[in-house]
Amino acid sequence: MAMRKWGRRGVLLSILLSLFLTGACREINTSVAEEAYADGNYRLAAEEYTRFIRENPKSSALPDAYLGLAWSTYKMGDYARSTQAVDVLLQRFPGSKLIPTARYVAALGYFAQRRYVEAEEELDDLILYYPNAAIIPEARFLRARAQAAMLRYAEAAESYKDYLKRYGNAPYAAAALLGRAEALLKSRRWKEAVGVYEDFLKRFPSHPDRPDVLFRLAQLYEANLLYEKGLEAYERFLSEGGSEGREREALEGKAHCLEGLQRFDEAAKVYRSLYTLAEDTDVCSAAGRLAAYYLSRGETETARDYYRRIVLDCERVPEIHAPALEWWVKDLLDRDRFSEAFEAAEKYVTLYPGVEESEKVERMLIDMLEKAGRTRDARDRLLTWIRRRFSRAVPNDFYRLASLDITLRDYDAALEDAQEGLRRARILEDTPAIKSGLYHQMIVYDLLKRPADVLTLWWELKEIDPQYLTPEETVYWDAIEKRFFEESQVPLEFRSPEKYRLWKKISFHLAGFVYDPSDSVQAVLATMTSRLLITHGVVDRMMNYTPAEKVRMLDQITARDDFDRIPDSWFPLRSTIGTDWIVDGRIWRDPSLDARKPIIFDVRLIRVTPEGLFPFRYRYHYAVEDVATAPPQLARVLTHRMKIYY
Repeated sequence: MAMRKWGRRGVLLSILLSLFLTGACREINTSVAEEAYADGNYRLAAEEYTRFIRENPKSSALPDAYLGLAWSTYKMGDYARSTQAVDVLLQRFPGSKLIPTARYVAALGYFAQRRYVEAEEELDDLILYYPNAAIIPEARFLRARAQAAMLRYAEAAESYKDYLKRYGNAPYAAAALLGRAEALLKSRRWKEAVGVYEDFLKRFPSHPDRPDVLFRLAQLYEANLLYEKGLEAYERFLSEGGSEGREREALEGKAHCLEGLQRFDEAAKVYRSLYTLAEDTDVCSAAGRLAAYYLSRGETETARDYYRRIVLDCERVPEIHAPALEWWVKDLLDRDRFSEAFEAAEKYVTLYPGVEESEKVERMLIDMLEKAGRTRDARDRLLTWIRRRFSRAVPNDFYRLASLDITLRDYDAALEDAQEGLRRARILEDTPAIKSGLYHQMIVYDLLKRPADVLTLWWELKEIDPQYLTPEETVYWDAIEKRFFEESQVPLEFRSPEKYRLWKKISFHLAGFVYDPSDSVQAVLATMTSRLLITHGVVDRMMNYTPAEKVRMLDQITARDDFDRIPDSWFPLRSTIGTDWIVDGRIWRDPSLDARKPIIFDVRLIRVTPEGLFPFRYRYHYAVEDVATAPPQLARVLTHRMKIYY
């Protein structure tokens, strides 16, 4: 019995020992998770916390395990599992003291996923319901970060300010100051941001971000034209060693501040030191500043040396190389080194075809070609440039092209160019360009021996600006006008712009010429004369659309030879027929009259007025070989007679 009793006791002791050992193992497992978390092995920590939760479903340490799991998975970047662990903790242990920390972890997860709205809502609830929790300072700081991330910089600045007011010496105080300064800058409150940066420098003299803050502060002073303070900040930055890779930027900023303070000699010294130690872009920037500095002092030779270095070595920095190359082209032109200038200009337009200054350099190239006597090359280059930028070409571009065409004696092309330039000038309502276009066309028409067109433009130019030309030029064009009137036999009473326009615009109805269709000579004479007459006046040729009564009346007029007894229905003929003259005639052969000139052309001009009809009859004799040259002269004579008897 005793043995049995001790046996039972042994079993009980073994069970108790087993339970004790199991509990000890579990405690060991928890500590393993904590140690793994502390060592940064978050995956192992998450596994151990998960195992503990699975094997101890009723342990009082479960809230700590769930919170540890949430932290571990958050650190791993597994935000879904982290949020799930927090949700379980909130549901199963709503009264746990770990709830504030758990909600903070959830907000961290939302923030990491850029779900800033949900993060802010979580933090607002946390601050509202647990105002005295130990995690609240971190929650307020995270809320300010979330507001800044949502571009609500004004609210973020106030949240940072509230955090600093409540917890001025908290661990995140430095980060809060920097965050507030950045939010103020984004809110365009740079003066307040400067104050925050200065406060940071006073409170944290040994902070690792101090050099960056000093540099940022110096940039702010410089950007807002506070050059004295900017210079001081740059010098402090440089004296304290600065931050790696920013020494050149600080030197350049210091030089800018010295320039702003009109201390150019000191700025030049800084640029020279920068030029010796800088690389790539900084070398080119320093050279550009030095060139501009020496140029402003009138030391052109020294400036030219720096510009030469930029032209040769700084193609990789277009914003510095392009203006330097443009200056180099102008300088070479001023020194009459045309071949080098031409080469540099071609390099410019090749490297920078799309920039605005490229047009100036292109025009320099054309000037150089023209001065060198290469008019054809200048014209071709200008034409190519216009075609490439046709929509943006201005009237003066076409006028210059016309001038080059005139030099090359291509007057037809010059006329087209001048007309296009004038068309654009009229669209733009550019009065100076209109006057220039009129004058260019006058020159071309004069070269083409077309005085009538010259006069039309000359009168328009005088109407716009009577003083546009010099007295000598005015005398020349007035002489052309006088000679034209005399050669054209314009009556004295019509020798003025207004009356000449009325005299020139004579309207007539071309009834046609009767001839033998089988005779090709008569057909040529009739056809060519009709066509040439049409070009000399306003011709009523729309007979297909004329009322039948008008057609009948015209037929009666052309068929009637006796105009002494005109039917009453023909009055008032001018308003009824709508024309000043009726032209008709007959072409026929009569070898018996003159064997040398067998072609007879009878023409009748009928003057139509409200008072009556006045016929004029003319007869012309032509040889067969004269038929080809007769129509132009005949059309000119008939038109002239209609104008004289108007």
